[in-house]
Amino acid sequence: MVTKREIFQKPEIGLCDYSKYVNRQILQGIVLKSLPYKERDQIVTLFTPSHGLFKLFCKGSIKQTQAERALLSTLTEGEFSCAPGKQELARFYGGEILCQYVHLRQNYAQLDTALKLVEAILNSQWQGKGAPKLYSLFTYFLKQLNKVKDPTTLYTTFLLKTMIHEGNFHLPDKPSTVYRLGGEIVQESSNLLFEQEEEHLIRLLICNRAFEGLKEIELPSLFQRKIEKLFSHWVNG
Repeated sequence: MVTKREIFQKPEIGLCDYSKYVNRQILQGIVLKSLPYKERDQIVTLFTPSHGLFKLFCKGSIKQTQAERALLSTLTEGEFSCAPGKQELARFYGGEILCQYVHLRQNYAQLDTALKLVEAILNSQWQGKGAPKLYSLFTYFLKQLNKVKDPTTLYTTFLLKTMIHEGNFHLPDKPSTVYRLGGEIVQESSNLLFEQEEEHLIRLLICNRAFEGLKEIELPSLFQRKIEKLFSHWVNG
């Protein structure tokens, strides 16, 4: 594994490479996806607290060590050494693993839910737009997925809290039967109807700040599908 000491150690470089060296930065983030690029390279998308979505260009992927491949695999959180590169891609130089969320890889339901959280981040966040609170919520939920009765409860809660985070979900003063489009309350009856009991459940999920309050909740499948549709309308709207 590439250690912090190796990251910060000044290499033997020529004058033409010195500007790249001094422009290096260390970013904390979690890998959302990794794609092969051309024959030997790869492009890795991170979610970071400081820069939102962040893309790394990783040269010579076939020469990576086992530890480096682990660092650049999906659902690995780490510190990444990089420098400005071409277009929107930063050049990757090394890093260190902080957490691999190994528990998620031991249970299919938990892994499937974690990957749905990843998709929610990819679909709702932007490059260059920092989201430290959402990053903390994302990593916290990943750590808690094996502690809940139904992992999809955390997924549904995460969709709601993401819309709240982005200022795209309206919560009325009191639960009542409403129609929603995205996170907004609307009048048109062709949109999704949420009964008073469902609005109460939304309030319970959003306002519950103690994780213990979510552990035993099992949500109706129809309610979950409605929240997924709201989220889809919002990100695609």
